[in-house]
Amino acid sequence: KFTWPETSAATEPRNLSNWKDGLEMTKGLRTEAGTETDAAVIAKHKFFTERGFCMRIGIVPRAAGEALLYVVAAPVSLSRMSDILTKKGLSENHPHIPTVGVKASQSGTSYPAEARYIPSEKSLKIIETGWGQFPLLESIGGQEPLDYPDSEELREEFFTELNRASGHTNKTQVWDYYPTLTEMGVGTAHEGVKIWPVVETLKMKPGELWPVYQPAASHSRNPNQGRTVVKVQGRKYGLKGGFKKEFLRNMTSPHVARILCEAANHSLAYNTWRSYESCWSQLGRIQQKMGLIISFPFTKVMVLSIIAFHMEKGLKGKTIMNYLGALKMAHFVRGVSTEALEDNFVKACIKGAINKDALKTKEPEAVIDVAKMRKIREWLKIQNKPYQEK
Repeated sequence: KFTWPETSAATEPRNLSNWKDGLEMTKGLRTEAGTETDAAVIAKHKFFTERGFCMRIGIVPRAAGEALLYVVAAPVSLSRMSDILTKKGLSENHPHIPTVGVKASQSGTSYPAEARYIPSEKSLKIIETGWGQFPLLESIGGQEPLDYPDSEELREEFFTELNRASGHTNKTQVWDYYPTLTEMGVGTAHEGVKIWPVVETLKMKPGELWPVYQPAASHSRNPNQGRTVVKVQGRKYGLKGGFKKEFLRNMTSPHVARILCEAANHSLAYNTWRSYESCWSQLGRIQQKMGLIISFPFTKVMVLSIIAFHMEKGLKGKTIMNYLGALKMAHFVRGVSTEALEDNFVKACIKGAINKDALKTKEPEAVIDVAKMRKIREWLKIQNKPYQEK
């Protein structure tokens, strides 16, 4: 059976199971002499002593009672996988771990399998109450009154967790991403660590997942008749932002952390948080382009590589300065130092880029006023052309 991580960082998916060592699941091993079924002999075989494999599953909620199930494998044992992840500073449920797909259904032709599942009282072998589905909250021991969370807290938890779903990073030549026992070595901390992908092969699009959580008070809806478009009007501030309750998990209780983060996320407008997140999402492309691993807190080398990446793209100095401001906020919400971003040479690079932009001759911009627009309108009216062309 596969197990699931009890906790994870806010940036990591919750739909990926823990890794399971392949030796625990192997009932038979095909060798040159035939199929071996003795567990002790299988464990001593060259395949498991030198490489082995481990597996995990992913479940992506698509709609009520519907899910996508996929199985992936990595060509190393669970212990070696843990050693590699420790060297890379990644958690075991990270989505960028290189894998190869395993057919999830013997009868199907595709590797992922469509699954339909609604937990029912009968399937869970409990006393049936006639509700059909397992109750969300249940009183154990008859202690009343109980301090139940309100419905909005439950809805937020459900929608947030269901939306934290990730795909996989399957690769055809997956063994090229994993060092052998000889390559792992016993030298420095980075010995034997190969560069891994920074983009998922199966990337879940927002439209393929459950909708992102929005508080009930943040939007109003018109009566929806049939397939009529629903009108949504948002407020300037909202619960969604850069502060996550996971960042305070060692300082206070989850309930207090949720209250504090909700207040802190209202410190900036919702659109401001969105602009910050768009900047943070570019770090993956920068890692791939510049060939380095970026982690918090940033080092001076990381910051200079980010600046060089944007300069090469042709961004203006003020735009890069605003981008670094977003990265400072990313450090602030995580409670880590921004020392590298305050470096004097970093500031000199930004100021020089701004001064360099000021030396460039600006092209004159065309200006159109109401009088010109009126003339254009009168001219179009007398043209003998189709409406679409006008």
